[in-house]
Amino acid sequence: MNATGYRIALAAAMAAIGVATVASQDFRPEGPSWSLSGEASFSGTAAWATSPQYGSDSALELTLKARRPGIRAEFSGTADALTGPDGATAAFSLERAYLRWSPGPVVVTLGRQIVNWGNGLLWSPADLFAETRLVGLSPERVGADAIRVALPLGALGGVEAVAAPASDPSDGSYGGRLYGYALGSDFGLQAARDGAAAKTTVSAAVKTDLVLGLWAEIAYAVPDGAGPGDGSLETVAGADWSIGSWFFVAAEYRYNAGGARDAAEALEAAAEGEAYPARHYLYADASAKAGDFASLGIGSVVDLGDGIASVTLSAALDVEQDASLTIWAGYSSGSMTSLDGNDAASFGMRLALAF
Repeated sequence: MNATGYRIALAAAMAAIGVATVASQDFRPEGPSWSLSGEASFSGTAAWATSPQYGSDSALELTLKARRPGIRAEFSGTADALTGPDGATAAFSLERAYLRWSPGPVVVTLGRQIVNWGNGLLWSPADLFAETRLVGLSPERVGADAIRVALPLGALGGVEAVAAPASDPSDGSYGGRLYGYALGSDFGLQAARDGAAAKTTVSAAVKTDLVLGLWAEIAYAVPDGAGPGDGSLETVAGADWSIGSWFFVAAEYRYNAGGARDAAEALEAAAEGEAYPARHYLYADASAKAGDFASLGIGSVVDLGDGIASVTLSAALDVEQDASLTIWAGYSSGSMTSLDGNDAASFGMRLALAF
């Protein structure tokens, strides 16, 4: 943050943004047919904030898919050109790159994939092989390099085994899941050992849809060498509700018994990649359509124990056919990672053009 106080710096006009879709096409060699498809999108975002002062992101995302009976492959990656007060840089991220083979009822998936075992929005202790982060205005799960084998058990359940190996096999993660559907609810029981973190975690998840959508997850992690009563408990409970397709609201509470108790512990956890290191959190999100061409949204994350809150307001408008503009403004009363009380404000916009 600028030493003279909080000020929002002006940035250059945002780069043109487009979203282009490459139409699906069929490729038919001899034997079983292949179906090839691809999507390419180019997006640009400009943001102003009190810290850092400004920034922009021009991103090119490419997704390729190939199918034939019993086999599916997908590749998705993003190249970003980033600017900010310290200059410009480029980055590349590989979101998904996997091959899926289905010899009968067994499904084997190899490569970077999203192993989604939980139902949580922003936090999911049942996701033992996936992390969730806020990307733009929405939570998104991150892929993992893994080998996944799934086998159905009857019409409403199944088992899975997952291995995420490392260069040293003892540092990899290995686990399994049993899941099913009964009494109008989805159930899951998971367990995994994380060699790099030297811990074993057991978790359970349930989700049901009544008038409200309800979900709950619980996980218990025991470090190597510790007794059964020396582990750490994490729980999540949430609910969502909608009215047709024009209004949606959701809320989620997280409790982490092993969370940081002070700023020093929070910084240590943040250095290990934990974006929400404290113990008690609340996440809420709501969106509504305002006519045929506009929508409004609000999202908030609150650290209940430390009294830190962030809120983001957004508006999206279809300005022309196949063109939309999203504008958002945010405010935070402190840092979720360091637990300091320095407030910050931000503003951003994103334009999307479809061809």
